[in-house]
Amino acid sequence: MVVSSRGMAIAAAVQGVGIAFWAEELVRPLIDAGKLVPLLDERCATFPGWFLCYQKQRHTSPAVHAFFDFLRHADAGQTRSGD
Repeated sequence: MVVSSRGMAIAAAVQGVGIAFWAEELVRPLIDAGKLVPLLDERCATFPGWFLCYQKQRHTSPAVHAFFDFLRHADAGQTRSGD
C-alpha cells in the first residue's frame, strides 16, 4: 500500500502525533468530526483565487481556452476575502 506524504501528515495529526498543513476544504470533514483542530486561523491567509500571467497571442490554442474556462468556472460562486 502506497501512502502519500499528505496522507501520512494527516494520519499523524489525527492520531495526535503531528500537525498537517493542508487546504481546509480537503480536511473539513475531519475538522467537523472533531478529529482535527485548526491551528493559527488568524495567521493563515485565505486563498484569493487563481491568477494567470501569460503573453497574449493572436491565436490561443483551444486547450488554453479550455483551461481558462475551467479556472473561471472553478472560481465562480466562491467569495474572496474583502468582497
